[in-house]
Amino acid sequence: MKKRILSLVTLLSLTLSLTVSAQAAMIVDTGIPGTVYDMGLTGSNYGQTKYAGQFVLNQGTVITAVRGYVDTFGGRWSGIVDAAIYGNNTTGRWPLPDVATEFWRGQFSVTNTSYSWEGLSGLNWNLKAGTYWLAIEATTPGFYGKFARNASNYMPWYANFNNGSWNALDKANGLCFQIEGVAGGGSAPVPEPSTYLLFSLGLGGLALWKRRQQRRLM
Repeated sequence: MKKRILSLVTLLSLTLSLTVSAQAAMIVDTGIPGTVYDMGLTGSNYGQTKYAGQFVLNQGTVITAVRGYVDTFGGRWSGIVDAAIYGNNTTGRWPLPDVATEFWRGQFSVTNTSYSWEGLSGLNWNLKAGTYWLAIEATTPGFYGKFARNASNYMPWYANFNNGSWNALDKANGLCFQIEGVAGGGSAPVPEPSTYLLFSLGLGGLALWKRRQQRRLM
């Protein structure tokens, strides 16, 4: 009897050990510039600016982190910055963020004293397959910083918000973004089909053993 129990426990342990946990991976990583060129990232006191990069998801994905490569002039004008995910507007000459279709938004504090990756992590932003824009937006009046361009890897399209409207930017601007996520639409552990089979066999064996024990006691 003990051998049977030990075998079942071993089988169930093997089943659990075969469970594959989905890991977050880098979806977009433009890299950092060898030589940084600045784009002003300013709050409303200076005329609000925003920057966005287009990205494509080939399948449902949970976005877990978003970042921009930013600076605050030595930390002298720190403040709150928004990260937003927009849909894709293709009605004009060039694609732009579709501000009428905002999927997700979050805020983070920018206090760094030199250029660094700043943004949000630990997110659970579900998105279906499609084309989207990640925007980094200065929202605090009095905030004055810089957004880096001249990245080593380009996104498909870029845009900036200035003078009250979104405008297309040449791809050569190479704005610096990072996006991490879990493909497949979920971040929970995802068992493989063989795992389900082993787990079912283990439960079935345990149920059979329990039934035999009950018959012996009758």
